Amino acid sequence: MTYPLIAIHRGRNAKVSLFFRSVTDVDYNFDFRGVAGGSRLNPFWLLLKAWITSKEIPEARAYLVEGGMLFWVGWFLKRRYPNSRLLLRIPEPAFWLSPHKGRLQRAFYRFRMRCMRNSVDWLLPESRMVAEDAKREAGIPEDRIAVIPHCLTYISAPERFFPLRRIRRRAVIAFVIDRPQDAGYVKGLDVAVAACRALHRQRDDITLLLAGAGTQYLDIDEPWIRRLGHVPIEEVFAQAALCIAPARYDAFVIAVAEAALAGTIPLVSTGVGAKECLENAPCALIVDGLSPEKWANRMEILLNLSEGDRSILQDYLYGAFSSLTQERCLASFCDLVSNALEQYDIPIPPSNRAPSSVEKDRS
Repeated sequence: MTYPLIAIHRGRNAKVSLFFRSVTDVDYNFDFRGVAGGSRLNPFWLLLKAWITSKEIPEARAYLVEGGMLFWVGWFLKRRYPNSRLLLRIPEPAFWLSPHKGRLQRAFYRFRMRCMRNSVDWLLPESRMVAEDAKREAGIPEDRIAVIPHCLTYISAPERFFPLRRIRRRAVIAFVIDRPQDAGYVKGLDVAVAACRALHRQRDDITLLLAGAGTQYLDIDEPWIRRLGHVPIEEVFAQAALCIAPARYDAFVIAVAEAALAGTIPLVSTGVGAKECLENAPCALIVDGLSPEKWANRMEILLNLSEGDRSILQDYLYGAFSSLTQERCLASFCDLVSNALEQYDIPIPPSNRAPSSVEKDRS
């Protein structure tokens, strides 16, 4: 039996599971965390496990794959079933390579770029930034890329943030990150702390909130820094005037959207996909570069906004992110996947198909 569409994802993200199961009844899970303590052979073990998993997955006319790591499962499947179509959604920095990587990791990255160029039929990135990087790094042509406008980054229960918009703010800055020991460098944890230290030298009334699972264990001991750990995010934004995201690379940063709805002003680097929603803001919310002094100066300007200017900015931010509801994002995702598959006469089963935006308008 040949299935119309099979989804392959990690099975650890409820949003991904919801979206993928809206377009197919058949899905498989794959995950790889590497050898404990790290190993130079991790690429080999990843390929071996991906190959073994691919042998367990039946033939399909198309495979919908989540992320750069799971790409390898799809790559092996495409080699076994060359007439199948490979749709790859990219939510992470798959087209960015840390300068700290060694020679073997750099070679493996270049190998993955070549394999993606030769096997991906449709790339589904979440931002124009990732799309441009895919074209530059992997050589994937424009006509094989369909940007999903942040569709899997929908905001759960957005109404919980609305009452926070008009709270008066003190000089409190939030930085949100989960698993900082693993993701700290790419998310810019070092930049966030250094920038706030530079700002603290200018004014001693600031507080930095480090929020997210694992932040409570960080080895940072300064009285003006609070390590909150995992707490309800609305409690963080009820206190914070600013939410900073100085990431070296991040496809979106959902905390930016949540902060915007809560009335907390986001400030992002040029390596954050959410910058595309901030480009027309009434004041500069994108910092070019990771200089702590440059970030400190921009934070100082935003903290000193008048109430009137802050209110205008909050209204803009609400308009920029209020459309990221589950209903709209799910319909957008289904429309895009359906349109991609229609080119190969592969229908999405009607039982799975979420109402499209057109159908919603008619209703």
